[in-house]
Amino acid sequence: MIKRKALLSEIRDKINRYKVTVLLGPRQCGKTTIAKEIADETEAEYFDLEDPDCPLQEERAKIVLERYNNL
Repeated sequence: MIKRKALLSEIRDKINRYKVTVLLGPRQCGKTTIAKEIADETEAEYFDLEDPDCPLQEERAKIVLERYNNL
């Protein structure tokens, strides 16, 4: 198991190095808690793509639908 301090440090490093950082993992493992914690202490933007009200949902749909020429 990864210690929480080490995990937070690694995520902060990724946020500083890359434009987009995605947290993936099983349900209830703490992804949202960690994302909100880091977003609160930094200038990072937090988006929950599982939230139907997420402003990225429309864009995500466009990206997926662009793959299909006949729609």
